[in-house]
Amino acid sequence: MKVGSLKLVLIWVLLGSFAAFIFITKKNAPVPQAVVEARDSRWLVPVAVEDIGAIEIILEGKSHRFERDKQGAWFFHQQHADNAQLNVHNADAKQVEAITFAFNMLTRAQREQKIPYEDKCNSLGGSSAHPRHNGPEAAKPVCINPSADEYGVGMPAVLVIGYKANELQPAFNLAFGKATPDSYSRYVLPFGSSILYTVPNFQYTNLTDLIASVNKKK
Repeated sequence: MKVGSLKLVLIWVLLGSFAAFIFITKKNAPVPQAVVEARDSRWLVPVAVEDIGAIEIILEGKSHRFERDKQGAWFFHQQHADNAQLNVHNADAKQVEAITFAFNMLTRAQREQKIPYEDKCNSLGGSSAHPRHNGPEAAKPVCINPSADEYGVGMPAVLVIGYKANELQPAFNLAFGKATPDSYSRYVLPFGSSILYTVPNFQYTNLTDLIASVNKKK
């Protein structure tokens, strides 16, 4: 065999061995695990949006409930108290997009300022500023001493209650109070907490804008 032919054979043998090595290595490589988003300790909401099955927003004493369908898409659960058969469980694409945006932002809201909180508003009695919700009427707190409600969480402008899928007890319960003096942030009190936080004010306006948009479609 000529020298040139021998070299060519050796090259092909080496290439074949290298290809076989790559194939065996890939075949025996461990299956990559799905990346699970870790919860940032600075985030206000303690659970990931993927784990939430329903969110209830109480604005001006009225309850607005949002749920997920079987495909995981958000929809506005529009109720008709006089006729359960008229309950609306669907949403158009724009509404799904608006709900998804608001809740994705909410579950990634970063706590800014940390403020020790004492409930002076309800110190003389009355219901909690944000009780564990059992219906629309339960979402109307009683502030015995409104003048002491410095941060607005005793009579919250917006109450947000989140539930994990197929669970009745809330996973989180947030009372949104007044805007900070500079209007860039807003005071928020988690249920049962002695610590008040501020979050960017757009987290609040995202929610109020969402309620306004779904109410337009009634």
